[in-house]
Amino acid sequence: MDFLPIFLDITGKKVVVDGGTTVAARRVERALLAGAEVHVFDPDLSDEFAPLLAHENLTHHKRAINTTDINGAVIAYGAAEDDARDATVYQGAKQAGVLANVADVSEYCDFITPSVVDRSPLVIAISSGGAAPVIARILRARIESLLPSTYGRMAGFLGQFRNKVLAGIKGSRMRRRFWENMIDGPVGDHFLSGDLKAAEKHLLSALDCASGKGEPCEQGEVFLVGAGPGDPDLLTFRALRMMQRADVVLYDRLVGDNILELVRRDAERIYVGKRPNHHTMFQEDISALMVKLAKDGKRVLR
Repeated sequence: MDFLPIFLDITGKKVVVDGGTTVAARRVERALLAGAEVHVFDPDLSDEFAPLLAHENLTHHKRAINTTDINGAVIAYGAAEDDARDATVYQGAKQAGVLANVADVSEYCDFITPSVVDRSPLVIAISSGGAAPVIARILRARIESLLPSTYGRMAGFLGQFRNKVLAGIKGSRMRRRFWENMIDGPVGDHFLSGDLKAAEKHLLSALDCASGKGEPCEQGEVFLVGAGPGDPDLLTFRALRMMQRADVVLYDRLVGDNILELVRRDAERIYVGKRPNHHTMFQEDISALMVKLAKDGKRVLR
């Protein structure tokens, strides 16, 4: 991974964009959607700016940018398609300690602007690290077709209960498991079918259970997943989903690193591999360990 994936909070912060091109308009639009105070510099803006100019957070300066205009900004975009102006943006950003991104000039970029699937508050960013932007755009189009806008609304709905869950369920692992059960279970089904009252009722009931106020909660689970010939592309969607939900992963020497990389980052990994005449753990011990971990309320993947 050559770039750090990160989402910046730029609400109320200054963002400068140099250029009146279509690319500049996209930069301005995205920054405005994120709540920034945007300053765009160009004597002649393209038609793409027409629906943006009335925005209260946009200021249009009818000239090219200079280095002092960048002072106090958090991001400086160059999209003038002019070598001298692009250099000014980058030099001014370096002097002011501001992150810079100049379209199609990689040496003037501190970060990459990804392709975005926006289902606010759910947002997915996709990048090829600048190697093949077209692939990122193709993937975005595919994800757009697979991800209904309802999922964004569901994220907003669940966000209403975040503080209650934080107060009622102690421990990040238990909270993560709670949310997984809600989204993958009846709450998600009720919401996607349009029955918000039933979704809320089930969520609150499950929260009472998880916080010790209601009926006892369900025990842990054990998932047995075959890795096939070792090619990650041949794993089933269900296998991938189980790998992402597991709290503990028991694996052997037949499972390569390319498969293990798909397991959730914070899952505990226990090597139980066996070779002829050498057993890290005997099968009966492995089975007993899986049962114990499941009784402790954990999701176990083998």
